Amino acid sequence: MSDQDKLMSIEVRIDYIEKNMEKRLDTLNHYRELLAAKNNEHITRIEFDAKHLLTENKIDFLQKMVYIGIGGVMVLEVLLRFIK
Repeated sequence: MSDQDKLMSIEVRIDYIEKNMEKRLDTLNHYRELLAAKNNEHITRIEFDAKHLLTENKIDFLQKMVYIGIGGVMVLEVLLRFIK
């Protein structure tokens, strides 16, 4: 094999390696973009805890209103029975 043939062989291998490396990097970049997009869909723990606490407070408030309403109805029922 002549030196010219050896250089050509090396250049062919280098081209192959470069293309292979480019494919790998493209694949890694694609997965990085997918992960970044997925991370944007999720909420942080602090945000979740804040929204969860707010929801619990709303539920507690509604329960109190229901109990007050039930108590008011019971008082009215007792008063109406005494009036009759």
